[in-house]
Amino acid sequence: MPPLTDNGLPYPPAGVTPNVPYDLEQLARALDPLMVDTGLVVVPRLAGFEDGPDLCVRRRGYSVELATLGNIGGTAGTFPTGLVEIVAPGGVPELFCPPENRWGTAFFSSNTIGGAVCRDDGSVAVVNDTGAARSIVQLTIVWLVEPPA
Repeated sequence: MPPLTDNGLPYPPAGVTPNVPYDLEQLARALDPLMVDTGLVVVPRLAGFEDGPDLCVRRRGYSVELATLGNIGGTAGTFPTGLVEIVAPGGVPELFCPPENRWGTAFFSSNTIGGAVCRDDGSVAVVNDTGAARSIVQLTIVWLVEPPA
């Protein structure tokens, strides 16, 4: 039997250089950022926007998803036209924050399409420019982040 590495693998033949990390620890370190899956983390909303299911963020590898788990509403009434802050700075934890503002889609009541933004400071806002207030919103934003340190 040929000699084995500390990890129990045979050494490559003389003159052959593998094109992937041969050491299992090195391979595990290289793949580790891809294995990150935080599960759903609830993002706290500002007072007045607590109705409905949670707004959650999830990191899987280098991908981050911020989404509502259904329709959220304003306990203080409706979402007025224009930009409306629904999460304060720091609400989205730093591990998940985009390197710069990231925009996604928001769907308001009455089949109204709008936008949503997650900022690098962890705040979130939604926008509709229909000229009328809307009672509920769903949003989804996806972005890529650097590997964890």
